[in-house]
Amino acid sequence: MKANPRLLYLDPISYTGLAYYSYSFLEALSSGGRSVVYGHSEGWLLSSKPRTFDAECLYRGVSGSRSRERKGLSYLRSTLRVLGHVFRQRYSMVHLGYVHIAWVDLILVIALRVFGRHVVVTVHEVEDVGANGRGRSVRSWLARAASTVIVQNHETRRAMLAAGVRAERLVLMPPGGYEYYDDPSITRSTARESLGLPPTQLVVLCFGSLTARKDVRLLLEAFSDDRVRAAEGSLHVVGRAVSGYDLTADLDFVEALGLSETVTFKPEFVSVHEAECWYKAADLLVLPYTSICESAVLRQAFTYGCPTIVSALPELADAVVDGDNCLLYEVGDARELSDRIVDVLTDPQKRDRLGSRAAETMTAEGSWAAAVRRVEHVYS
Repeated sequence: MKANPRLLYLDPISYTGLAYYSYSFLEALSSGGRSVVYGHSEGWLLSSKPRTFDAECLYRGVSGSRSRERKGLSYLRSTLRVLGHVFRQRYSMVHLGYVHIAWVDLILVIALRVFGRHVVVTVHEVEDVGANGRGRSVRSWLARAASTVIVQNHETRRAMLAAGVRAERLVLMPPGGYEYYDDPSITRSTARESLGLPPTQLVVLCFGSLTARKDVRLLLEAFSDDRVRAAEGSLHVVGRAVSGYDLTADLDFVEALGLSETVTFKPEFVSVHEAECWYKAADLLVLPYTSICESAVLRQAFTYGCPTIVSALPELADAVVDGDNCLLYEVGDARELSDRIVDVLTDPQKRDRLGSRAAETMTAEGSWAAAVRRVEHVYS
């Protein structure tokens, strides 16, 4: 039988925010003429959204309230299901869009390669390819076993080279923005009304999952600066607290700083519609990362033209230009962050300029169509 010319794209965690990345990438691929099948997990966030690609649930029992052990066993079974599906449907190309359980995914990649399949792997985190620690070593082996590895910035590419991945197997693809989700009917005023925010108060947003990589307490310290208080803005921290994150310590710090009247937390996952409302309602987004590989939140904010302050990290250097499409501050420097916040909150023209330039960044070369053009040759 003839090999199936379609691409099988695997997303084992489509019940998370990665679904937005996968959907955008596959829509752009499909629109460019590539026939794609999306192998997703149960609980796919965007299952009801219209699409131009085919989809099939291949990962079952890997999410929800089950124990970690049961989900791990289900992931192994699902991986075996994927292998069977590949051979039955005679796919010649498989793209693993996310490395979830590294040793299981390594088995998948090796098995596919042994049987002559072209395997593409996308690396989303620098830690995925580091050489220290057993788990990281497995991820390095996985990357070296793949036919092609897609990375999202030059810093990750350097890490991949250091881990022993050959340069000719690496393809750089900065991801696009959120153009597939932009709802023009949502304006600043309708967004604020939807969220119950005052129509004229200055709103500062910190958005995205609460993890050890996000220094929320540094942001709270910066927000307690007298100059920031004088601007009479409010700070809203919106995003799910990951397992092990000490949210109580953040809330206690808010009390200790006397910020209870101006700072609110919404520690839960929000829909893409509500996320868009937050970005369009905000006068300023602050992303106090201590480390990051690629920030979907940053690109989402840029798509909606939200003025942004973000920590100066080499992993973000491909996307940000200080003083042009955002403002940067040194990691851990609360005083500089305060200066930046005051600078934006007290200068409406600067806010408008930063927002406009951010939005321009995500058009043309920042679109998903442009991203796909950089990688479509790997499927030939």
